[in-house]
Amino acid sequence: MPTLLDALISYVPWLVAKQFVDDPSPLSEAHTEQFEAAVFFADISGFSKLAKHLSSQEGLQGPEHLTVMLNRYFGALIDLIWQHGGDVVKFAGDAIYAVWPTIAHQETLQTVSHAAVQCALITQKQLKNYTLETGHILSLRIGVAAGHVTATSVGGILKRWELLLVGHPIGQVNTASTLASKGEVVVSDAVYQLLKSDLVAEPIHVPEEEQPFWRVSELLKQKTFFPIAQPNLAPEASRALSGFVAGAITSRLNANQDEWVAENRRVSIIFIQLSGITQTTSDLIEHMHKVMRSMQLGLYHHEGSVRQFIIDDKGTIFIAVFGIPPLTHEDDPLRAVKAAYELRQKINELGYSCKVGISTGLAFCGPVGNRIRREYAIVGDVVILAARLMGIAPPNTILCDFATYQYIRNYMRVSEQPALPLKGFDEPVRIFLPIFDEIIDQNHDEVLGREDEIAQLENILREVKDGESKAVLLSGDDGSGKSGVLETLMRSARHQGFRVLFGKGEFVDRASPYHGWSGPLSAIFEVSNLSKTRSRSLTILAKLAIEPQLARLAPLLNSILPLDIPENDETNAMTGEIRAENTRWLLMQILSLHSRDRPMLIVLDDAHWMDSASWALARTVAQRMPSVMMVLSFRSGNKLPNEALQLRTLPQTIEIELQPLSREQTAKLIARRLDASTVSERITDIVFAKAHGNLLFTDQLIYAMRDGGYIENVNGHCRLRAEIKTPDELAIPSTLRDVMTARIDRLPPNLQLTLKVASVIGESFLYQTLQDIFPIADERHQVDVYLEDLQALDLVERVSSEDIFQFKQRLVRDVAYDLMAFAQRKELHLEIAKWFERNYVYDLSPFYALLAYHWQQGGNNKLAIDYYEKAAQKARYDGAYAEVIDFLEQAEMLEQNINSTRRLRWSELLGEAHWGIGNLDDSEFEFKEILKNLGLAWPQSVRAVYLG
Repeated sequence: MPTLLDALISYVPWLVAKQFVDDPSPLSEAHTEQFEAAVFFADISGFSKLAKHLSSQEGLQGPEHLTVMLNRYFGALIDLIWQHGGDVVKFAGDAIYAVWPTIAHQETLQTVSHAAVQCALITQKQLKNYTLETGHILSLRIGVAAGHVTATSVGGILKRWELLLVGHPIGQVNTASTLASKGEVVVSDAVYQLLKSDLVAEPIHVPEEEQPFWRVSELLKQKTFFPIAQPNLAPEASRALSGFVAGAITSRLNANQDEWVAENRRVSIIFIQLSGITQTTSDLIEHMHKVMRSMQLGLYHHEGSVRQFIIDDKGTIFIAVFGIPPLTHEDDPLRAVKAAYELRQKINELGYSCKVGISTGLAFCGPVGNRIRREYAIVGDVVILAARLMGIAPPNTILCDFATYQYIRNYMRVSEQPALPLKGFDEPVRIFLPIFDEIIDQNHDEVLGREDEIAQLENILREVKDGESKAVLLSGDDGSGKSGVLETLMRSARHQGFRVLFGKGEFVDRASPYHGWSGPLSAIFEVSNLSKTRSRSLTILAKLAIEPQLARLAPLLNSILPLDIPENDETNAMTGEIRAENTRWLLMQILSLHSRDRPMLIVLDDAHWMDSASWALARTVAQRMPSVMMVLSFRSGNKLPNEALQLRTLPQTIEIELQPLSREQTAKLIARRLDASTVSERITDIVFAKAHGNLLFTDQLIYAMRDGGYIENVNGHCRLRAEIKTPDELAIPSTLRDVMTARIDRLPPNLQLTLKVASVIGESFLYQTLQDIFPIADERHQVDVYLEDLQALDLVERVSSEDIFQFKQRLVRDVAYDLMAFAQRKELHLEIAKWFERNYVYDLSPFYALLAYHWQQGGNNKLAIDYYEKAAQKARYDGAYAEVIDFLEQAEMLEQNINSTRRLRWSELLGEAHWGIGNLDDSEFEFKEILKNLGLAWPQSVRAVYLG
């Protein structure tokens, strides 16, 4: 079995892996290396047409099928590059960058250039006009350049790094590939000069280039080359390599789930093109490092992920994504737009301009490549659309698509732009411009359904006003209404004369001491709106001047706020625990000074991201400061540090967990949202059954029913239109699915996999089935433990003493199932069918219909038809005539060309079934078909029928 290290190595280039041979420790600073190399760029032609065809013909399966075919093609290309000693450094959509570094083989630039050109020509020979099963043809345009290259690791925020290649050959290889026609190889003049005695080539003169490029038709000498030897790494190097691999990959690899990385996901993609940075920019590496760190900071504050950072002939492209593990949220489209705004500001502050495109939609997310070299990729129309929107955006403008607009319109003003035809899309695309200086107030009615919790907090507020101190731990699931409760509380506190301070835990800063208190401190010192570090520092020093002892300790604030207050002899001598104790004492004094004249409310939101020092300070404030109410809000189920547990034990600490809405509360909320005096019981039943008391779920379902025309308001009474008969007919709003996806993503990989496998079995499932088909054989003995954990998390429940379980909510099962790649589902359906055949071999009759379903979903239509027929025969025996018809209709959908013998059997079954339920005309038709196939005439009288 491959080790974690083996798996990780396939996700990084040799240029990255070799850095950790001597020292397996993760990078602490950027690593830069210069060398000579041949650079190879292969761009697939025909990919866009194929993607469009599959998307239109296969819907959601299209991107996955596209990836399968792309991997087959890429796999052959990667094998050829590897066999010729090349190193695949980056996948760029439908293209591949590879290098032949002289340092890898201890060879000359001429030799590695020969290897790259030989590889390019053999690739064109083997992969030119590559015909796929769809009939589409793929070709390659290949460029090769050579010269001095610099490889540098940029970024480093949260120990996340991106390998970047810069140098003259990088720009040249992109130009060369654009000059190549399908099936051609074009090389730079530097490559031609090194190999001209061995090349048959013709020049291509480009007006803006001093030297020509060369179209190569033949390499006269063939040489033998060998793959680059993989570096010998210690197992400890896994942590270092993980810094270059997408977080969506590392958690699964750590859990030995290499085969379960691929998923279907709703994502929001950001494409940003920076202007002003090219391969010729002086101090390019320093600029790129600054840009990358700035982009990481802006993106990580909104809990997004870096997809790629590329510099080529088209400029500098930064790609980010929201909606992939380990961080997904129900409001990812809004987070993407807010992040784009912040990234644009940061880019402008660095002196550059940019164009931004954002789109939201379903995509296939998983590995692209093969086991030699691969990357985590996102494939689908949503990616292409974001790139197209970026391409048409004016400078310093953010454009988004309709799907993103549908979500953000509730939070900010959005201006619709004229629809435009975009490459790859049949219809003109609707385009929207977010307006960031017009944020819509979201406070209206946010606390509906949370009146009891608000009343409890108001009582605590009154006690604090009378001189007591209280700490409140407010927890709840996503969508439970925590934000609305906090906003209402802060408004009430201000109205009652409280000083209100607000802070927030940040994912990106979760290891930074006291970062949760940066908001309250900025408010106390009134520096929130000051952009310059020096201005903030001088303002704080001036405010502390009246307290000399505090002023001397002011440099300790540098680690909490962006300041540059010079260290003095006293603070310079402080290290370790002494510095920590003095910092905590200083913060307590500052908070105490500002709570003397009036009571104080301190709200710390997203406290599950806070560091231990922030929690420790919260505990100290709760213990020692009078007339302070402190509320720490966090997501239920998140692991908290020991300091948080200590805060829980204090007598002045009160815990409030936002419970699901009751049916009565749900009914009241529906009436308010629909502006109705009364609401039918049926509407309440449907909403409550589907939302299970989740406030956000409830809201979104109400709006979905209203906007979908399912509800009519007659004189203030809302009732359901007749068309809806069951809750399952109501489409689930995407927001709700995103909430559940985020919840599943926060589970450990083993619990995620358990949910997914169970979802394929069905809404209810046998423990033994789940254990026997669990795909990680070494963990099958743990499945009972995984189920206990899922029961504790209220996701599944045991429904009998015979080890039968079921999903607590249909939505959990549906989301877990839909997350899986179609190939994964197919394999599991086949395993389930085989399991039933093995375990019930003596009597399969109770499972005929179930076996038909699983064989059908597994792609074995022949066996599915056999079992549907058996299910129909059993149903006839049981007198279940409607089921007979249903089973045979399912079978007919799978096979149109049914042989005559089977057709006669089916007609007999259908004739009897239709007769049994009173469909006499349909029954007569089937019996006539039997006689017709037997060459017999239909009887003309009742007596003839009787006589047979």
